[in-house]
Amino acid sequence: MNNTLNNILTILMIAIASILLYPLLIVVGVPLPLPPIVEEWINPTPTPTPMSEQEHTQESSIQNGSDAANSGGNNPVVLLTRSFSTKDTTRKTLTETRQITIAYAIDAEPFSYQHNGEPKGYEIDLLHDFFRDLLDIAPNELLTETFVINWIDVEIPERVDAATWPNEGHTGKEHIDMVVGAVSGTTERCNLTSRICTKSHFTDYAALLVKSDSPIYDFCSQGLEKQNIVFQTATTPGEDAETATTPEENAEAEIGSENFSSECPEHITYGEKQGRFYKEELVEAVLNNEDGIVAYITDSIILEASRRAHSPENDLKVEGQSMNAEKYVFIMRAENDGLRDLLNDFLTENGEQWESEVKSDVLQKYPGFKLREPK
Repeated sequence: MNNTLNNILTILMIAIASILLYPLLIVVGVPLPLPPIVEEWINPTPTPTPMSEQEHTQESSIQNGSDAANSGGNNPVVLLTRSFSTKDTTRKTLTETRQITIAYAIDAEPFSYQHNGEPKGYEIDLLHDFFRDLLDIAPNELLTETFVINWIDVEIPERVDAATWPNEGHTGKEHIDMVVGAVSGTTERCNLTSRICTKSHFTDYAALLVKSDSPIYDFCSQGLEKQNIVFQTATTPGEDAETATTPEENAEAEIGSENFSSECPEHITYGEKQGRFYKEELVEAVLNNEDGIVAYITDSIILEASRRAHSPENDLKVEGQSMNAEKYVFIMRAENDGLRDLLNDFLTENGEQWESEVKSDVLQKYPGFKLREPK
């Protein structure tokens, strides 16, 4: 009993002495560690506040995003929670995570393409300007150091479907927030429960790529009567089109040839409509007159870029202009309407000047090329 009492008194004396001497020893530079029982009494460990499920998920998301960014971008960026449903939540998400995942067409030069493994093009630059403006990133700061865009490369025929990846048939794909790549904003692409589009930021017109000695000069040329034409198929090789059941229906949907021929004073009946997947294949089909193909149809500026990239100089030419304009948009999943609205605000303020600058640059980049303007 006496031993126990003595032990208690000894502990109390040590505690009192420690408390009294501790400040003095701190002043003279000789800190004295407090006994654990005294330390706990003076600085009790705070009881952790239970974290809500949403806060826990948000914290995990930001940590996962940081880990992915620090990994050098070799792995897909996966955020457990992010919201682009309103302008405010979009700003909050982008500010906290400092990243976004965008699919870009690697063969839509000069708007979106791949060079030395990196995304390039007018639309790529436009998105860089948008994120700098939204997040107050100085022009002289490298965007990649302060904000990570996880670029996912896709071919032109894949870009519309990529807006909702992962989806049925593409379950192993990355979660895509937005798609860029000279996407024409048609009703079939934009007004769906699964996909939405921004306002347009650039206008071009369809044209024809033909041999330089061809008599074909526009969509009403008699040289197209019952002649085969080629388009870039809307599907990857071996897959069916999203809405078409036959190659002929796929062709009609993709190039709108019925609209082209309806513009003519005398109706022109095109021959077989064939599809190719890659730009080089499309150009070579015309160059070599494969399967009787006399023309490749798509937007005029992309045709000019393809002609210069994949054919000998002066062997092909870009001719004609469709009546209906091709208006380029950014396309994304339907729940990202906040991101769309922020982009629309930016395009309303800056889009017209940007388009004018792009057209001036196109004329310098492609000497002799004629821009298509509204008729």
